[in-house]
Amino acid sequence: MIKPTEHPVNELLSKWPSRKAILEDAHTTHPKLDLFAVHRWFSSSRIPGKYWSGLSLGASNRGIEVNNDLLAEAHS
Repeated sequence: MIKPTEHPVNELLSKWPSRKAILEDAHTTHPKLDLFAVHRWFSSSRIPGKYWSGLSLGASNRGIEVNNDLLAEAHS
């Protein structure tokens, strides 16, 4: 697991085992995304909405409790 930070978005992202795993899940809907973008999500504590569905699907497949509703709540 990635060490969480205090921001709710980063806490959700920290549920994945690695940033590479996050990228793999985001690739299900956006195959051209690169790892640098995932690093930016951590530094900005924001994930663009267009990636949420891929992350939610990947999280579900991994048994991680992250979905679109939690992502929206973390961004509010």
